[in-house]
Amino acid sequence: MSSTSRAANPADIMKRTKVRYVILLLIFVITTFNYADSATLPVTGTAMRAEFGFDAVRMGLFFSAFSWAYVLSQVPAGWLLDRFGARHVYAASIFLWSLLRSCKAPSACSASRQRPSPAFRAALHDGRGGSAYLPRQC
Repeated sequence: MSSTSRAANPADIMKRTKVRYVILLLIFVITTFNYADSATLPVTGTAMRAEFGFDAVRMGLFFSAFSWAYVLSQVPAGWLLDRFGARHVYAASIFLWSLLRSCKAPSACSASRQRPSPAFRAALHDGRGGSAYLPRQC
C-alpha cells in the first residue's frame, strides 16, 4: 500500500484576489438600501394619506402589496436559485430589483386620488424583484 501525500502543489494554487470583498461590500450596500427603503415607507404613511387622499383600506393594500408579492415569489425564486445557481440568479435579481426600484418613485408621484394603481403595481414588482436575493421576515 503506497501512501501518497495530499499536499497541494504551489503551482496548482491560484492566487486569491480581493474581488470577493468588493462583491460582499456591494451586497451589503444593496441590502442596506433595501431595508432602509422598506423601513421608511410606513413612516411616510400618514403624509401619503394626506397628500394623495388614500383611505385606510387603500393604504393597507399598498403596504401589503410588497409583502404578498415577496412571499408568493419565494418558492419560484428558490427553484431558480437551485436550477441556475446563485451567481446568475442573484445578478438577474439585483438588476431586476434595481430597475423596478427606480420606477417606484415616479409611479408613486403619478398616483392620484382616483388612481393609486401605479404605486401599487410598483410595490408588487418590487416584491417580486427582491425575493430571490434577500431573505426577509415579512
